[in-house]
Amino acid sequence: MGRRGKIMDILDFMEKAIRVEEILSECYRALSTQCEPRLVARMTGFSVDEVNHERILDLGKAFIASTPDLFGTAAMPEGGLDDGLRALRPLHEAIRSAHSGWQENLENLRELEMSLEQVHLAASTAIRDPTLRALFKGLSAGSQNHAAALEGILNEVPGPQPSAPAFSAAEGI
Repeated sequence: MGRRGKIMDILDFMEKAIRVEEILSECYRALSTQCEPRLVARMTGFSVDEVNHERILDLGKAFIASTPDLFGTAAMPEGGLDDGLRALRPLHEAIRSAHSGWQENLENLRELEMSLEQVHLAASTAIRDPTLRALFKGLSAGSQNHAAALEGILNEVPGPQPSAPAFSAAEGI
């Protein structure tokens, strides 16, 4: 997955980031129908959080589009966003079809959230506009909170945990 140096148009970056959040929301929503009853509200809450992240990114995208003189042909480091979409699509399908256990899916979502945290953090350092920088820092913190909450849930759950995630957070999202 070593394409960290790839650059993309800022509006394309925003579109892909929105798509990631949309799929994550769908994953959490589907998982809420499969997990233990005590976790339904948390999975539903994560889904709502991801919808809010979509909206925040959409507002950022609208801001960029409405101020072309400020952003012009601004480019963003791809930062693993394409890799994340490729990893997220089969995970989404696995969750929707219930082909794998919800615990394994939680582990894979935790890994994705950890990687997404890094994507947002990289975006916050690449962008110069203070409003958008704050937007990405907030999204990074949100992903960090989700990853930590998922880790806590996984630590509460008895039984075997998957030995290896479907992909590594170090590889990027």
